[in-house]
Amino acid sequence: NAPVDTVCVGATTAISVVSSVGNIQWQINDGTGWVDATGLSSDSSVYTFMPTGDADYRAVAFSGGCPNDTSNSVAIAVLQITDPTAFDTVRCGPGPVNMHATGIGQQVWYDEPVGGTKLGTGNIFTITIQDTDTFYVESNVGTLCNVGEEDNTIGNTSTFTSTTANWGLQFNTQQPIYLDRVHVYVGNTAGNITVNLRDAIGGNLLHTGTFFVPANVAKHPLDLGWFVSNGTGFALELQANPTVDLIYNFTGSGYPLSAPGCPVTITGYFNPNLNTFDDYLYFYDWEISDGCKTNRFPAIATVLPLPPKPSVMQNANTLSAVDPALSYQWYLNGLPIAGATSQTYVVTQLGDYQVEIGSANGCTEISNIYTITIISPPGIDEGAEEIDLQIFPNPTADVFNIAFELEETANVKITLRNALSQDLILLNEEKIRGKYENQFDATNYTDGIYLLEIEVDDVSFNRKLIIAR
Repeated sequence: NAPVDTVCVGATTAISVVSSVGNIQWQINDGTGWVDATGLSSDSSVYTFMPTGDADYRAVAFSGGCPNDTSNSVAIAVLQITDPTAFDTVRCGPGPVNMHATGIGQQVWYDEPVGGTKLGTGNIFTITIQDTDTFYVESNVGTLCNVGEEDNTIGNTSTFTSTTANWGLQFNTQQPIYLDRVHVYVGNTAGNITVNLRDAIGGNLLHTGTFFVPANVAKHPLDLGWFVSNGTGFALELQANPTVDLIYNFTGSGYPLSAPGCPVTITGYFNPNLNTFDDYLYFYDWEISDGCKTNRFPAIATVLPLPPKPSVMQNANTLSAVDPALSYQWYLNGLPIAGATSQTYVVTQLGDYQVEIGSANGCTEISNIYTITIISPPGIDEGAEEIDLQIFPNPTADVFNIAFELEETANVKITLRNALSQDLILLNEEKIRGKYENQFDATNYTDGIYLLEIEVDDVSFNRKLIIAR
């Protein structure tokens, strides 16, 4: 069986022979037998091409009258990947949203179209937002793995960053990979740190990034997203920094560090010279991917404004939503009341009432609980609006006010009737046209529900009064 390597669909790759004598002809076997490859460089020691499907490849050397010699074969698998489909979402008010995308492989979510912070993975990604925001998703196909010390609990730690030299970790790759993320532990000072990737210790700079790190934060992620080719002796280093100290282990580790199936091996640390003792410098829990990645595509999470929280007002047995709205739904003890979809609702049961209002954008808001402990008997409050009869405060513990308005001169009799149908005459006199407000003392009355009756000439108007202490 030929060793298998992978290449992304649409990408160019190259294979080569290490040493040979004579002419070279590359051959391909897609499952139907070996045939000569054609095209540019198919007859040279390095064959560069764009594979279109899974196949095995080999080189055949021939020279004059000597027998042909055939190399070992290598299998190349083409990883198929297509752009993900991202879906916008809408919610009412701040809170969690489920961002959704479909695609081949694993979907990875970020907060920026390029670079930025990795937020999560999966077809559905949940995040809490306060305002409308845009997130970005890419599809990954290939191996995802972690390598390096997972955290700094492996041994003793110290806090130090060189001010004169770049320190870090050396590693090898068995094939091209993406170094997606590493983690650091930060000391007592917040600030910016710079991380570099070089092709060797002190070598050429391949990637660099500057990151803000907060103080005293355990295992803070640094999102890199750096492509690293197949090779040995790469150096991931913390640039010399006079202000921000990172935490490292000076005991507990050991080299080489690898993980099953992961194409990265950490071979040692440098400070600034390469060592393989039990120190471990700065960069923990590496996240590696070695397959194909798509571009990132946006998904918008829109936050619609909620309507204002409704207030409930009571008038006898009628509850009203104070503010007008597009729709209403009344609830009793947390359950919707069938057909109760008006701005007002006449209660027929004791319990906890709420009203939910809707706005034109489809968002709803529900009121606080309004508890009904007493339902007025029939007849109370009849006709009270004709004279704008008001009683306040109600319930009361000591004094209460009675307000009403007369359209013409009339005899006014105010009677307070208790539950035993005993009448207490509060007022009985002629009043001219106008608005009136009288205060009465209830400190000598027992707690309970009273019927307040105002007789204007021969017409009676009623309200209930609750005395409660």
